[in-house]
Amino acid sequence: MSILYSTFPYRKFNACNSVQQHRTLCNQAFKGFLLLLGIGIRLCFPVDAEDTANEISFESYLKDLSQTDYALKDKLTRRIKDEIMTNPASIEKYSSSSNFLVKVCFIHAVAELNRLSDYEFLLHFLGDPDAEVVIEAIKALGTSQNAQFAKCLRDKCDITKNEESIVCTALLALGELENADSSTFIYSIYTSANSYSIRYSALTALGKMRTAPAIEKLTALYPSAPENSKNLILELLGKCRSIPSATDFLDRLLTTTSDTKNQALILCSLGQLESEQHYQVFIKYLQSDDKTLFHAAIKALEYLGDGNAIYPLFKTLSERFEVENQERIYAAIETICALYSLEEIQSYLHLLDHPSRIITQLADLGTPSSETILRELIAHDDPINRIFAIHALTKSASVETAQRLLIQRLPKASPIDIAHILPLFNQWRQESLLSYKDLTGIDPASRTEPFIICNALLSQSDSFNQLTDIIRNERSPFRWCAVYALIGQNSTDEHIRIITGFLKDGFLIQRFYAARTLALLAKQHTSLKPILQSFYETETNEKVKTELKNGIW
Repeated sequence: MSILYSTFPYRKFNACNSVQQHRTLCNQAFKGFLLLLGIGIRLCFPVDAEDTANEISFESYLKDLSQTDYALKDKLTRRIKDEIMTNPASIEKYSSSSNFLVKVCFIHAVAELNRLSDYEFLLHFLGDPDAEVVIEAIKALGTSQNAQFAKCLRDKCDITKNEESIVCTALLALGELENADSSTFIYSIYTSANSYSIRYSALTALGKMRTAPAIEKLTALYPSAPENSKNLILELLGKCRSIPSATDFLDRLLTTTSDTKNQALILCSLGQLESEQHYQVFIKYLQSDDKTLFHAAIKALEYLGDGNAIYPLFKTLSERFEVENQERIYAAIETICALYSLEEIQSYLHLLDHPSRIITQLADLGTPSSETILRELIAHDDPINRIFAIHALTKSASVETAQRLLIQRLPKASPIDIAHILPLFNQWRQESLLSYKDLTGIDPASRTEPFIICNALLSQSDSFNQLTDIIRNERSPFRWCAVYALIGQNSTDEHIRIITGFLKDGFLIQRFYAARTLALLAKQHTSLKPILQSFYETETNEKVKTELKNGIW
């Protein structure tokens, strides 16, 4: 029963609002049951080589179903991983399985365990007759980030011997490896390939490497590249913040290009590179009448995270009244303010007649009327009003009242709201004043990402998968603040991989909250301090370094 329950798509029932959705989910659950039954039959009663055509069709059915039933795949992956950890000899059993689903889940389990010796058991999958198994094995070898697998991955880049999808995956995996020689090889693949997909993958792989030789090759390809490849190169350069040549190239290009779209891409990439020397350039384009450049300047300032931008962004609010502009500006203000304390935010608002100081004073009054005003302010359009009201409410109202109002706010909370609510919830959790049971009153239809994040912080049971879905979803605006909720879970190697992934490749806001989370975990697990130290030595942003330092000393 426990297996069926854990594979049942129960999480999706929260969002059901129609009979048709209910039926669809029931059908998925039944398919999951059939798939588990099939796996059990296959594992307990292995078939001979004389399988009938019907049996082969059933195997094909299992494969098709496994590609859509992610809950089942995750469950089996975890079970295989747990067995390998408790019984290392079982790795040979799983590596020799002929079942498609077991192969794929075993590959995922090895990648999640991330132990170099285990990767050797994946090499024979590179010759598997099923291209999908080969692709999964290539991806896993890429996650090892170990140069010893470079040669076998290069062999899979031969288009005369491998399917195009395999070649593309192998190129991307090569980009993950710490192997400087691979940049020349990938460059040669790009220049000789006729396929757009292969050329696209080669460019992406060079960008993923984030090394000076790889950046040199990207910038060399830019002048003669087709337009869509040029755009990709500009975006990739924005992810190479540790390479000064990327900033230099974009700076020169910004002054020579007259194409508005290219200028916008360059502005965003310079913002991602956290190029403080271009702060005034971003401010200049914030006054542009061209909407594309105006929006790019807002995004660049958001990426940069400089508190000095709060004032000009607020000033722009009074000049650009369109709803789209207001939403973008508020989103940028939210992200920037998430990097600073309330006192620091107020220091950047000294030129504005902003009500944040009055909100702080309301907390000191502690009257029923002031509490009523604070209730309204936690739902205000201005993110600064909201976060000041959240903290003022916890000072002026009783704990029970503050909890109730903040829980009611969750369905409509923004990322910065959650960033300020989570530490409060964590404090109440540690004082045994709040638990996941207090969230059960929220309407199932309103259990959005903020609810999932807070529930994961307060509960160590079935919420981890939902939380990681948010963190891994690049389109989710909550992914950076969702990382913080990991402190409410039992710390595992998987948690640490998620956090360090942000610290290595994330934008400023993602690295900042990943550093804060890892520092908090290091107070409980001193073994994490060497990891903090290694990132502290390579980090360039002072605010992120401060967060890392809090966990080291």
